[in-house]
Amino acid sequence: MDSDRLNVRWKSFILVNLRNQQIHLTEFLRQSLGRHKGGVLFVGCGTENGNNIILKTDEEDNCYRKVSDTDDDERDWELIGYLVDKNAGPDLPPYT
Repeated sequence: MDSDRLNVRWKSFILVNLRNQQIHLTEFLRQSLGRHKGGVLFVGCGTENGNNIILKTDEEDNCYRKVSDTDDDERDWELIGYLVDKNAGPDLPPYT
């Protein structure tokens, strides 16, 4: 998935995290501010209230969070799970 799709359609995505939990992006993201530093900049809500969060995805819909700014992609981005479009994604167990 490219950054433009994430920026525009982020409210329709579910993050399946590394513990196989399903989390609607709207549970921890309030607003998209657009593309920024190789990803999409968001304002957080809930447990991330007030935090700036930069997310990016790859061609396999893996989702990464920017955790530092060293210009080394392996250090700067942390895999947090993968994204599924709740309107068009594969069958998932019911969201709870």
